[in-house]
Amino acid sequence: MTSTAHLAEELIYNASYNGGGTVSLIDHEVPDFGYIVGGRGEVLNVFGDSSLSNYDVRLWLMLAPEGTFYAGSWADDGMLYFDFCDHMLTLADAMALAKSRDEKAIFDIKANDSIYL
Repeated sequence: MTSTAHLAEELIYNASYNGGGTVSLIDHEVPDFGYIVGGRGEVLNVFGDSSLSNYDVRLWLMLAPEGTFYAGSWADDGMLYFDFCDHMLTLADAMALAKSRDEKAIFDIKANDSIYL
């Protein structure tokens, strides 16, 4: 399995069975501190996981903007979302970036919970 295929599989699994998660596009390590801010590029969203294929997510991963290090996935109200994101160290920086991107929330890694703006 290629690296991109593995990343796609991990993102689909996280959204479908864990409620969501973030992966590194570089070393596949998951950050364990700080905040995740989405909105870095094109968002892929699908209704449920029945119509989603690993190939769809691999194609989406090819759209990662230059300098993107993280991708995230999550489930919400029957939809699966895939988003390119940034890992921020401070809450203030995460909030400022999220507001500049018109994001609805950021993810607090340590608290394992969303912070809505």
